[in-house]
Amino acid sequence: MSAGLKLSTIKTKKALMNTNIDFSNEDWGKSVKFYDGCWVIAEKHNPTLNKTMELNNRTFVFKLINKEGKDTLLVFGCSGKPSIEAVKLLEKETGLEVTWIVSSGGAHHLFLDLWYEAFPKARIPIPAKKIPFTRNGGNLQEKYSGRWELMHGPKPQ
Repeated sequence: MSAGLKLSTIKTKKALMNTNIDFSNEDWGKSVKFYDGCWVIAEKHNPTLNKTMELNNRTFVFKLINKEGKDTLLVFGCSGKPSIEAVKLLEKETGLEVTWIVSSGGAHHLFLDLWYEAFPKARIPIPAKKIPFTRNGGNLQEKYSGRWELMHGPKPQ
């Protein structure tokens, strides 16, 4: 390792240590605070049902302040049922309500039906470029037409 790269790595490590971001208590199916007003929920995931490949499919929850100046929760990631159960428990523990749910990517929309059902008051913006054109996206749009919100952004290639 060159001296410049080593010094840069040391500076980066020190900068991270000074942020107080701490994932050391992350655990499966539990909301764990990693920073003030920020939680992570680890969930085991096997892409394409491949049991030899196990990933940590994280869901993040952030405490935000809404337009009325009240604290609220935003969920980012939208994995499966264990994450929903952990978020429900977090709502009880904090006394705050989930008002926003944001899917982190194309495949995560497959779990959105669970999130629509679990959090009937939450706004769930849908990326407008891919999900509406999938079979599942069409089903979601039909089933939750009164809550269907499209957000526009770059189209994946």
